[in-house]
Amino acid sequence: MPVALGAALAWHHTGQLHLGLFIITLIAGVCLHLGTNYINTYGDFIHGVDTLESARTCPELVTGKFSARGMKIMGLATMGIAVLLGLILTWLAGWPVLIYGLIGLAGGYCYTAGIAPYKYRGLGPSLVFLLMGPLMVAPAYYIQTGLTELTPFMASLPTAFLVTGVIQSNDLRDIKNDRLSGIKTMAGFLGRNRALFVYRAMYAGAHLSIIILVLSGIAPWPALLPLLLLPETIRVLRSFDLKKNPSCLDGLEGDRLEGWSAGFHFRFNALYIAGLVLATAWRFWFAAGV
Repeated sequence: MPVALGAALAWHHTGQLHLGLFIITLIAGVCLHLGTNYINTYGDFIHGVDTLESARTCPELVTGKFSARGMKIMGLATMGIAVLLGLILTWLAGWPVLIYGLIGLAGGYCYTAGIAPYKYRGLGPSLVFLLMGPLMVAPAYYIQTGLTELTPFMASLPTAFLVTGVIQSNDLRDIKNDRLSGIKTMAGFLGRNRALFVYRAMYAGAHLSIIILVLSGIAPWPALLPLLLLPETIRVLRSFDLKKNPSCLDGLEGDRLEGWSAGFHFRFNALYIAGLVLATAWRFWFAAGV
């Protein structure tokens, strides 16, 4: 979604969309994200974070279905594809792509692996906000336009808030198991009540930022389409109330929150991108005098 957002924003601003570059960028972004997920699973397993109880959504290593070595190889292989495509994009679009790519690789690998995995130091949500928000939207925009501007960084804020919400929902669910494993996430530092407040703030930030982007002229008014999801947002966030139900973040309920967060990220951004596409198509239609 961040890659598609960057390309849609570029099309809206310049009236041009290089489809071939977009497809290469999209595949590279997916491979980088996929490789990060493989390495994340590998890292959590070798550090003793994942157990049969905690790794319900990714049990392949704790059940012995896959080997840790195989998981790491798959992660490095998919990241290798991203590197190859990134070098092609650097040749086609310019050297800034290489800088963005190196930052993305380092951020993806070091989430739970490497010398100092930052997830275990409470930095996961903060760095994911940057890595999966501005630092994916901006290079996708640059590859299409050749321009390094502040606009795509600002336009990425709703996406950044929501992808951080996905990470925060995962950490909320895993507070107990993470503490038993001896790792420290932001949610573990804050405690359940304050971590849930931060989680809710991510969704408030996504909705408010999209309004500010439109009012400031950075995004066109059809970009307000994601606000159609506001009633659902309020309903779901209210349903997770620790005062009324202290176990609402445990077990399958915690899995449900994580699943909803991921699905909401996709739907919100799909509407955001659709708004940009509709505004651009309308401008071309109007300019053609149809």
